[in-house]
Amino acid sequence: ACTGLIDILLSGMPQSRIEAAAALAKLSGEGAVMTQLVETPGTYSAIINMLGLASPVASEAAAALIYRLSLRRPCRDEIGATSSCIEELTAVLDKGSLVAQALAGGALLNLMDSPDNQARLIDSANVLNVLLRLGE
Repeated sequence: ACTGLIDILLSGMPQSRIEAAAALAKLSGEGAVMTQLVETPGTYSAIINMLGLASPVASEAAAALIYRLSLRRPCRDEIGATSSCIEELTAVLDKGSLVAQALAGGALLNLMDSPDNQARLIDSANVLNVLLRLGE
């Protein structure tokens, strides 16, 4: 079942992708699901791209998946290196629902455990400006 959901996440119709991400987020407590997400090429990008969608369901599911993935220390560098991950998480902190904000904040904190991700954060003036503004 998990393989089918990941296939839909990667190549399904837009609404089907959102539904697959929401289902995967509900299953994300299972180690086998997380392992399959980590091992399937393209899943990080697909999930990160969902953060910016207008749908609260999409951004909450994506933030939940990134948070759960970020709990795995070996995944942190790769997640942070995925195109616009840190920027998208910061945008959710700025404009997402309260649930998405909490999950994105937790994911960002976990990702900052990596020196490479710390450097990415420092290199992104937009991210720093949002974080400073939110901290006021």
